[in-house]
Amino acid sequence: MDAAGKLLSAAQLSSYYRTFRDRFGPEVLKGLDGEALLTTMHSHGTRESLVYWLEFKNDAEFPSIAFGGIGGGSALK
Repeated sequence: MDAAGKLLSAAQLSSYYRTFRDRFGPEVLKGLDGEALLTTMHSHGTRESLVYWLEFKNDAEFPSIAFGGIGGGSALK
């Protein structure tokens, strides 16, 4: 896969990890409380929530090819 250019580079992965941490890392979530925390983590009405990013997000900012996803199956994930 590497020879075919199908693997992301370490620099690309690092950038994606940093983007995710900047939005949903422990330090960010620790600074939120109440409704802001719930909305950031669980809002289904926005494409900016943690659940959206983990289940559906697939774009240049956060490609699912790098991280997989939790989409499909039971909602009891």
